[in-house]
Amino acid sequence: MKDNYITEAAKRKAVFRKVSDYFESIYGFNNEITLGLKKNLDEPGEIDEIDKMFGNYSISSHLQDDLYSTK
Repeated sequence: MKDNYITEAAKRKAVFRKVSDYFESIYGFNNEITLGLKKNLDEPGEIDEIDKMFGNYSISSHLQDDLYSTK
């Protein structure tokens, strides 16, 4: 969008760093949640049906759609 274009190079670089940090946080926390949900499947021990249900849940399956819809 033209409305969001940043003409100043220094400001554009600062915003890029912010966006990079935001995505690192989002994907880092999603990864941490996914590891937690799959823990009982990956470690030795009895696996119950509830472990399979949570282990197969994808926390970020709609992330791109959600980010796009909030432009």
